Amino acid sequence: MDNVRPNKDIATYNENEQVWVMTTLADGKSPGGVSTFATQGSGKNWWKLDPGTDIPQEL
Repeated sequence: MDNVRPNKDIATYNENEQVWVMTTLADGKSPGGVSTFATQGSGKNWWKLDPGTDIPQEL
């Protein structure tokens, strides 16, 4: 997720030297978000998960 912008695309905070994701920004607004697609579009802001990647249930 090299091109995801913390506190623009997703809301984040630091705790115990780890980055955590939360639902809203510090000002209470919703972040822009990230989208998923079956095929890659134009531009550089694309990433992928390899087949079989374990995704935590919390996501």
